[in-house]
Amino acid sequence: MTDYWVRPTNGLDAQSGLSYALAKQTTSAGLALLTTAGDNLYLCAEADEEIGGALTWPAVSGTADSRIQIIGANSGGTVDGTQYVIKPSGAWSGTRLMQDSATVTSYWSMKNVDLNASANSQQAANAFGYSNTNANKNYRYFENCWFHEASSHGFINYRGLNYSYKNCRFYNNGGHGLANGASGNLGQSMYVDGCQFYDNTTVGLQALLEYYYISNCEFWGNGEEGFRSNTNSCRFIQLLNNTFYDNGHSGVEISGDPTGLVREFYRNTFVSNGLYGLDEGTGSGDDHQSSHIYENHFYNNTSGESRGGTRSSDIYGNIAGDPLFTDAASADFSLQSTSPLFQGARNSMNIGARGLAAAGGGGGGPLIGGRLVRG
Repeated sequence: MTDYWVRPTNGLDAQSGLSYALAKQTTSAGLALLTTAGDNLYLCAEADEEIGGALTWPAVSGTADSRIQIIGANSGGTVDGTQYVIKPSGAWSGTRLMQDSATVTSYWSMKNVDLNASANSQQAANAFGYSNTNANKNYRYFENCWFHEASSHGFINYRGLNYSYKNCRFYNNGGHGLANGASGNLGQSMYVDGCQFYDNTTVGLQALLEYYYISNCEFWGNGEEGFRSNTNSCRFIQLLNNTFYDNGHSGVEISGDPTGLVREFYRNTFVSNGLYGLDEGTGSGDDHQSSHIYENHFYNNTSGESRGGTRSSDIYGNIAGDPLFTDAASADFSLQSTSPLFQGARNSMNIGARGLAAAGGGGGGPLIGGRLVRG
């Protein structure tokens, strides 16, 4: 288990990378050093790094107790939440950030990295992710990572077990913000907590997986749905304390014809979406579905607040009315003190992803009643 370092201004790829003073200059050279479970690569934010081709993650795995980690740090090498910025140096179509072979690799983490696909007025297509539909990439964890400005999807992940995203942003992409799973190559599980999906041309989060756990997230301004799932093979969906605002189609669309699917929608808010707030579809398989729709909020959705053919729904305590966001036009979904979402659910829990604007936590206050992502 070894620590390695990258410094884009003061590093040299001819150096060992074994210390801050002997750092490599490029992420590509740093990645090549990662060979053992527990290895860490620290990317020091001296300057933005422009890359001219694929960054290939080595075909090695960590373990549950010793992940392989890529971690952004400040220019002095301290991990304090400062992001390391990676950009393409021009338009390079089809390039992936992640290792793209059929080799199964597991237990990787990436933290504090800004993957910015814009450069020189050009955009990278699918710049970040991988396209090999037979490539199992398991137990991947992303924290405080941004994926944006790609001409297609911000991050694409066709197959994998147990992906977690915490406090990440997916925005201003020409396709989906985040695309997980593909027809015939279904991923297994995904945990998303505290993330933002906004201003993507199509869907904020598009996923085909067996199990979804999505909490404390905000979806706004996407051209189509905030969240969309085709559920032909899905088994369980839980959406908890999320905000869906001003998406071009429905806030959430669940399509397909599954058997035995359980859906749980707890304390979400659906406001001013172009079709429905929550669209569960009307497939014939609805006979076999079970939906629990508890203490959600619906307001001003163009085609209606919700739609669904589910015949075994358990519906309780949903509310309406102006949510009284602090400034939704500026994407500030924190709550005014008189908002019906503030302590609007049982046990004085909030509805939606934010608390009071003036609450002690600042920036919308603390999240109340949310599920934590598995790290």
